[in-house]
Amino acid sequence: MFLCQSILEKAGPAVTQEYIEAAKLSPLKPFETNSGQLQCRKLLFLPWEINQTSKEAFYRSIRDFVSKAVQHAITAHYTSIAFPSIGCGQLQVDKNIVANEMLVEAQKQLLTANVLLQIIFVILPEQIDVYEAFQAKLESLKKGNPETEDTQISYQLTSKYML
Repeated sequence: MFLCQSILEKAGPAVTQEYIEAAKLSPLKPFETNSGQLQCRKLLFLPWEINQTSKEAFYRSIRDFVSKAVQHAITAHYTSIAFPSIGCGQLQVDKNIVANEMLVEAQKQLLTANVLLQIIFVILPEQIDVYEAFQAKLESLKKGNPETEDTQISYQLTSKYML
């Protein structure tokens, strides 16, 4: 909920009110709101259903989060979707696990769906260690290690996207 509150604060009071109303109707399902003061068209709110019954179940919960969001974007015919580095803030999930699971699943979804969808990972400027973990995993994926060799997707890291 920490991330959600931060996003709502930056989006503004109108989006916060829209969120409250939509969350009452659909608390466990994804829903969209206007973007308010943020530089995007829509905000997708998708609860991360954390499963800590085992290490594999936890990893799967990260992959499911990414998969559901990407599938939503594809179904809605969006051209891009942005993700925060979930769990790397106050939840203190290992940044390498988050980077691995999110990027591998994003790659899998893009290769399976065979669509043009830009996937952006938003990492706050003070999260240098998280940025480095994502960068290292991207380099590994570009080399084909250890997941599907990437010949169709170009990756770029930039620090220009900030909340």
